[in-house]
Formats: sequence, C-alpha cells, structure tokens
Amino acid sequence: MSTKETHDLTIFATQSDRRADGGESSISEIVTNLKSTSTLVLTNKETSTSRLWREKGITVITHPFQKYLKVDGLRRARELVRSNYYAFKLIRRVSPKVVHTNDRAAFRGCGIGARFAGVPVVNNVRDTHPKMRGRRRAKTLLEFALSEVVLTLSQEMCECWAETLRYDAFPLSLRRFFLEKMTYIYSIVDPDRFHPPDGGQKEVRRDLEVGGAPLLVYVASFHPKKRQLAFIQNALPDLVDQHPETIVAFVGDFVPSQNDQAHACQRAVEALGLNKNVRFTGYRDDVERWYQAADLTVLASENEGLARSMIESLACGTPVVSFDVASASEILEGHNCGLVVPQGNYRELRTGIIELWEDDSLRTTMGRQGTTTARTLFSPGTVARQYQTLYQRIATR
Repeated sequence: MSTKETHDLTIFATQSDRRADGGESSISEIVTNLKSTSTLVLTNKETSTSRLWREKGITVITHPFQKYLKVDGLRRARELVRSNYYAFKLIRRVSPKVVHTNDRAAFRGCGIGARFAGVPVVNNVRDTHPKMRGRRRAKTLLEFALSEVVLTLSQEMCECWAETLRYDAFPLSLRRFFLEKMTYIYSIVDPDRFHPPDGGQKEVRRDLEVGGAPLLVYVASFHPKKRQLAFIQNALPDLVDQHPETIVAFVGDFVPSQNDQAHACQRAVEALGLNKNVRFTGYRDDVERWYQAADLTVLASENEGLARSMIESLACGTPVVSFDVASASEILEGHNCGLVVPQGNYRELRTGIIELWEDDSLRTTMGRQGTTTARTLFSPGTVARQYQTLYQRIATR
C-alpha cells in the first residue's frame, strides 16, 4: 500500500474461526453498504469475507492483532503493545477521520493504538454481561473512557451496560461523561436473502423434508451461553408430550467430537428418546430457508446483544419466542412480532411456544409485523445512513 494513500474510515474487524459469526456478518454488511466512504479494513485473518471486501473495491490489510487472546500474563501485555503499536503506525500513515472497531477484542488489540494516534474511535460493543466488579469493571471503564463513542446494537443494550458498570453510583459529571458516549444503531439484515418464502412455506418444507409437523428452529452456534442443552432438558420433553409430531431443528455448527456443548446435546436427545423430534443440521449456507420453513424461532440464550437469529427470523416473517435477553423486549414486544418470557423460566417459554403454535391468526399477524419491522429498522439503506451520520458527526467535532 502506498504511504500516501488515505482513507476517510478505518475499520478494525475481528473474524473468528466459526463459519457463522454475528459480529463478522454485521461489520461486513456495514462495510459493503457504505457507498460514498473511502474505507480501509484491518482484519486479523484471511477469509472468504476478506476476499468479498476486496471484490467490492475495499482496501484490506491482514494483521494478527488477536494473538494476545491466546497467551497470558506478560506475554499478553507484550502482544497488546505490539498490535496497538502496529495500529498506531497504520493510522498515522493513512490518516482516517474515524476508526471503527467491530468488537471489544478489536478495540483492545488495535483501537487503543488508534486513539493514541489522535483519531476518534467508535468502540462497537456487541454483547452484554452480568454486573462487573473489581479489576474487570475498572478495565472496562477505562476502555469506554478511551472510546469516542461506545456503540451498541439497541437502546436496551445501552441500558444494560449502564447497569453492568453501575453508572448511577458515579458523581453526576462522571455519569454524564459515560452516558453521553453511549448510543446505538441496529444491525443490517439483507432483504434480498432474508424474506418470506417466494413459493410459500409448504414448498420450503418439502425441500427440507420436514413436512407439515410443528417446526421450531433454534439458530445458534453450540456454546454454553446459547443454552441449547438446557432447552433440550427443560422444554423439549413437555413440548413433545403436547405435540408429539414436533420437530426442533438446531441450525449451527455441530461437531460433537470437537465441541463439548454439541456432544452433551446429542447425548441428552438420545437419553430422552427424542431422536425423531430433533434435527442437528450443522452449519447451513441456506439458513434463511430454515427461518422460512419454521412456525417459530426460539431464542433461549443466557445473554445476547441483538441476536441475529431474532432479526433474521423476523425478516423472513417468522415470529420469535425469547427469554428476556437484551433487545428482545425492545424489538419483539415493542413491535408486536414475538413473545418475551422471563429469563430461565422454561415453563413460560413452553407456554409461549404452544400459544403461538395453536393460534394461527396471532402467528400470522406477528409474522407480517416482523417483516415490516425488519424492513423499517434493519434495511441496508437505513442503517448505512445512520453510520454515515455518526461518522460525520464524530469527524467534525
């Protein structure tokens, strides 16, 4: 890259080893929809997504800024210094007006260096956490203090972080300092891919070989916080008792030999005698077909930011029944496109699922409202304009 090359915007984008990653999908949608912005992306690894960005005319540099996550102690400190120094030199060379880190790992690995290079940094926070204490809380407060903007994915996420970090315990001036940094922009959902089925649900179900059985879809990578195992143990047996033909499709990376959570789920299904009612589809490039085929999508995670499975499902016209994770009430109850029940209450989760399964009119109404909501809140044009406005506001401060 020429030393004279400049860009209006630099994005530090973390890419994971998972084939389905919500943060990676979100930043990719942002990058490819910023039509009038000269953008440079620094990413931690080469992937098919990196190649897509280059095909779109975006400058992409690869640097392993996440190496610090694989070591501890002094070695971690050294890796953080190295990656942030690399980012410092890069930012001095390309002189962007704004830097955007797509998650907190990218902020810690590169964003601090960009901040010391004198450029405002948008710290994109994509998840929520229980209340923090001690050193962890102090480190997070320092991270947020160094950020020009702490960008979340919903209003509820802003509120969750204010509670997590206990802003209300601060003196008024310090409370304002942190609260004024917090804002949100919803994620993009591609309407060309995620939409109600063109040929009708029956055709999609026939292609997926699920027939006319009640179909519940659970889209998530297998991870303890996604709580697939708890759902299988605490909700699925009673659902099958009331609707014996029920099929639950778990869509997401499924490699029991390499993933303890996936292995535990497989064993639980076998122990409960529910093999006929469960499908572990593994990762699917056509996940939208499963949303389109489903009667309902379930979101039973321990915590979320703005779950992609929720907003993609709504775009496909499929209502969602969810635990009260961040953003669920704001989107589902706020726009009448799903049901929200108390966190961890599997009895109410089962009741909500059955209520919607047995009420075709309510399910249809919520499905249509979900599609309208997705087109209004998550459309590429709308969200890209919000990012453009945010970047311009920060650049002209």
